[in-house]
Amino acid sequence: MQRLLHVTLARNVDLLIQGIISGDAIVVSDGSYKGGYGTAAVILTRAAFLYKLVIQAITPGDGKDMSSYRRELSGILASMPMVDKLCQVYGIQ
Repeated sequence: MQRLLHVTLARNVDLLIQGIISGDAIVVSDGSYKGGYGTAAVILTRAAFLYKLVIQAITPGDGKDMSSYRRELSGILASMPMVDKLCQVYGIQ
């Protein structure tokens, strides 16, 4: 199970929600490994990165099992329930 460390949502979420509706919102994930921990940072955004949801997460697993793919995919995985929650809250089908 993944642990979310921090989630930050931009004040003006309306343009991000419009991006989800129109299909031009994107998820950008980057992972790192340091001190025995894999981590990921994720941004859900639209053009120009002005309106965004930022997620920071710990990637589960043993250090010997870590790869750059695993950490970045864990970031993408962390974004999915956040997008789902935004869709529920804002009535997006």
